[in-house]
Amino acid sequence: MPRKSIPLVVAIAAIAILAVLLATDVFLRGVPGGATLNPGLVGAIVGATVSFVGVLIGQYLTGRTQRELEAQRAYEDALRKYLELVGNLLVEHELHSTGTPSKLGIVARAQTMVALEGLDPRRKRILLQFLHEADLIIGGDRQIVSLAGAPLREANLNGADLRGADLSGVDLSGADLSGADLNGTCLSGACLDRADLSGAELRGAYLNKTDLSGADFSGADLSGADLGEASLSGADLSGADLSGADLSRAELLDVRGISKEKLEQQVKSLTNATMPDGSKHH
Repeated sequence: MPRKSIPLVVAIAAIAILAVLLATDVFLRGVPGGATLNPGLVGAIVGATVSFVGVLIGQYLTGRTQRELEAQRAYEDALRKYLELVGNLLVEHELHSTGTPSKLGIVARAQTMVALEGLDPRRKRILLQFLHEADLIIGGDRQIVSLAGAPLREANLNGADLRGADLSGVDLSGADLSGADLNGTCLSGACLDRADLSGAELRGAYLNKTDLSGADFSGADLSGADLGEASLSGADLSGADLSGADLSRAELLDVRGISKEKLEQQVKSLTNATMPDGSKHH
């Protein structure tokens, strides 16, 4: 049994014993001629049990707070070490001028993947924003660090500026991307299952072959986005702007349980969008 759960188990056992004791006393009082427990003794036991349980709960809460503080320090240390290492590669070893792919880029990617596995949602945001602002995850020939397969599950990216970033193949399942600037961002092959993209800007974003099942796109701007072969099953597109978007081959047959015909009633605009059957919407 984990040590941190022992105080709670002992407290529950103490309460259970006290309950049995009091129930026994009540029962004996109801039996004609039955002997009852000494009131003073019962009161003393109740008081001692309550005090004991209070001490155990206090110890448990103190221990939990201490563990949370230690976890936060561990997150902070991991992020600091990562930023120092990659920052050194940028400044001292001129990571940008090494060409791609490069050995330094491979080292930076390995360090990035390890760091992301051990960070909490808020610090994942700091790391990703650093890579973007340092121009390390810009797509095409300029990409220095590949994030394909990066674990960004449940990352807190609310309102983040990731314009033009290459996030292809990234695991963003359950991430908070509400209000984020993802204009021109490449999310091809990424997993955004259950992600919150409400109010996000995705003009000209690449979402082909992306898993968007159950994602929330309510109020999002997807104008001109490439959604070819994307899986949108169960996604919420209410109020989304899909004008000029490419929906060719996108899986739209089960968008929140509605048919393709009702999709245009749900979204804000489908003007000039390429529909799943290849036709242009007018």
